[in-house]
Amino acid sequence: IDLDGGMPLEPMAGPVFGSSKDGWKYGQMYMTPSSDGKSIYMTGFGTAAGGSKTADVLPFVARVRLPERGPGEVAFGDLKQAGNDSAHLTQPRGLASDGKGHLLVCDYSNNRVVVLNEKDMSFAGSWAAEAPEWVGCNPKTGAVYVCEKNDVVKYTGCQNPKEVSRLSLGYQKKGSYGAYEWCFRRCFALDVSADAPVLWMGFNMVPSLLRSEDRGDRFTDP
Repeated sequence: IDLDGGMPLEPMAGPVFGSSKDGWKYGQMYMTPSSDGKSIYMTGFGTAAGGSKTADVLPFVARVRLPERGPGEVAFGDLKQAGNDSAHLTQPRGLASDGKGHLLVCDYSNNRVVVLNEKDMSFAGSWAAEAPEWVGCNPKTGAVYVCEKNDVVKYTGCQNPKEVSRLSLGYQKKGSYGAYEWCFRRCFALDVSADAPVLWMGFNMVPSLLRSEDRGDRFTDP
């Protein structure tokens, strides 16, 4: 969606991102533009269209070139082999570019956030994070925000990250019918246009849009 509310590209749909016979089906998708705006990175391929079995997500990050919008290509990881090293992923989820040439990937089952060099998609490091599913970056300050299990944790950055503060979201699952890993869904957006960054949160079992401000060393109540 363009800034004026219209379509930035015509037509909207591009080529198919890979072949369905190779497992490039759609599950719960995560996307982020590259730091230079010339590509989009994607994860979430592997499950049936509209499926919820996130454990079946293929262990790779795809890249779609712009403005061509396809076909997709494997940018990091492997179509068939999962792992916990400098060349593989397991259940990759959230993605974010820091605007400075690094791509951050939530490696969910390996309990880590992986940092890649966008220039050649080489491994630049990682840090421990409990079941990370979403990551956002503030290009102004370098701060990184990660949804880890039931908390959103703010870190100083992707280089030697240190925890600054955290926002608990565990209460959102309490009392929700069938709020299990396979059906409870959360989505996030980070707005850094103001002096105080704003974290927007949506939950598929909570009919409301939540807002929390980052006040430096703490988050405001949603």
